[in-house]
Amino acid sequence: MRSLFSGFIIAMIFTSFGLFALGVFAAKTLFRQPPLRFQAGGYSFLVPEGWSCGREGTETVCHPKEEPLKRRALLVATAKIVGPNDNLDYFRAYLSTPTKPAGTPEKPLVDELLSLTAIHKNDLDWVVAERRNSELPGWITRYFAVRSGALSVLFTVSGKAEIYGQVKPVSDTMFQNFFVRKLS
Repeated sequence: MRSLFSGFIIAMIFTSFGLFALGVFAAKTLFRQPPLRFQAGGYSFLVPEGWSCGREGTETVCHPKEEPLKRRALLVATAKIVGPNDNLDYFRAYLSTPTKPAGTPEKPLVDELLSLTAIHKNDLDWVVAERRNSELPGWITRYFAVRSGALSVLFTVSGKAEIYGQVKPVSDTMFQNFFVRKLS
């Protein structure tokens, strides 16, 4: 009788543990945290899952927290009051012009324009460019520039060339969830 009672207690303990583990699993999968919206002077965006963002001076800087992207991808966003050159033609010209060559005189790195497009989103006209070696050697950077009333915004998403295929979808999601306040 005693071993039957012991077996019953052990079965109850395992059942309780199993139900607890099932409950934790269900809570984590069914009740996910909503994405975090990062807000800064005049713009906001949803922080990509697995990334963390913070202010560094006048810029917002975001980094992936986990491998394989950790230390191999970066997002930077900034805003400023519109200046005399802040318009689509200037953004297009600036983003299509190569930066100063990086590297060494013996082995210069060429800044290469991969694409340049205009996109209309949320009643704003954006210039979107993609460049290789423009910010960091061996990295590809995607630039998003817009003017909204009295505010100009630039955000970039960069990644090492060998993992850029994993970074580009993050930049697409960022762009879809990036909102700029209209300042008059």
